Amino acid sequence: MSQDNKDTIVSASTASEDLTPSAPSSLSATRHRYSRAHITRQGKELLRSKLRQIERMEEKLQILTNHFEKLIEARDELAMMLAEDRGGVARLVVAVGAASLDVGYVMSYNVSLEECCRILIEKY
Repeated sequence: MSQDNKDTIVSASTASEDLTPSAPSSLSATRHRYSRAHITRQGKELLRSKLRQIERMEEKLQILTNHFEKLIEARDELAMMLAEDRGGVARLVVAVGAASLDVGYVMSYNVSLEECCRILIEKY
């Protein structure tokens, strides 16, 4: 080991030994810097801040709940409309004798409606 390395190690160990005793006195100075009133005030502010944060989250939860209830209502209304529509189509299928379970190509509703309208216009 060279002399320069030995000097560096010795100076580093001396520097760390010098810092060790001063660390506790620095901590105690910090502890004494804040009064009990200041610490109490900070604690109260922390709690008030947390309560305000919770209130904001509760407000957002209420908004989400209101939107959720509206979505559920709309979903139920749509389900009822679909059920009524399916029932009407099922009655027509029975009335005209159409097989609802036929496999193969199915013409789109719009094309079928257009063709039916054309037939009715030509007939009358």
